[in-house]
Formats: sequence, C-alpha cells, structure tokens
Amino acid sequence: MLEDIRQQYQEIQQAREAIDSQRDEWLHEQAGPFIDEMEEQLRCSSLPEGFRKEIDEMRKQLVIDAYYKGIINTSDVAEFLGLDESRVRQFAREGRLGLALSRQYIFSQQDLARFAEKDRPTGVRHQK
Repeated sequence: MLEDIRQQYQEIQQAREAIDSQRDEWLHEQAGPFIDEMEEQLRCSSLPEGFRKEIDEMRKQLVIDAYYKGIINTSDVAEFLGLDESRVRQFAREGRLGLALSRQYIFSQQDLARFAEKDRPTGVRHQK
C-alpha cells in the first residue's frame, strides 16, 4: 500500500514539474512581456479612466496568475481587497477567506473571487 502511494506521489510530482516548465515558458515568452507592455501603457498614455481601470485590473490578474501560481500572500490579498492585513488574517482564522495553517495564511485566486463577491463585509469599499 505505501509503495503504491509513493509511486502515485512521484507520478503526480512529475506531472506538476512538466506543468511548471510550461508555465515558466509561458511566463517568459508571453505573460511577462505583455505585463511590461500593459504597465508602459498605464504610465505613458492618456487613456480614459474606464480604459485605464480595466487595463489595470487585467494587469493585476495576469500578475497573480503569472507570478503567484495560484497562491497569494496576506499583504497582496489586503491590497487587492482594500483591507488591513490584520483583517485579512482574521477572515482566514474564521474560515471566511483562504486557509489558516498554524500562523501562516495562504489564499487562492478562487478565495479572492468568492470573498469579493459574497463575503464582503458591509461598510467596506471594494476596489475594482
């Protein structure tokens, strides 16, 4: 039984490594340069505010997808949601957002989306 679990674990790790390699290639060849291009547009152009906001949201999402590989830290969650880090940790302890692992907290993109749409505390402005 243990040998079967070890074998399956190795196979899953090998599959993850292959995916990571593809992701790194995507990051260096496509996502990274496009993020740079979006940042340049935001710095230099006189875009209408609505366009600027939409481009910035796309840029933020791409940065999360590209660099955090689905895991987001407390400070980035706080910035994204416009909350204090202590409030984000409180929500994680309560099970409302992310996952509390001892004294560490991890968050996924899905956690953020769910929280931003459903569990948003009243009286707190959501930054979109």
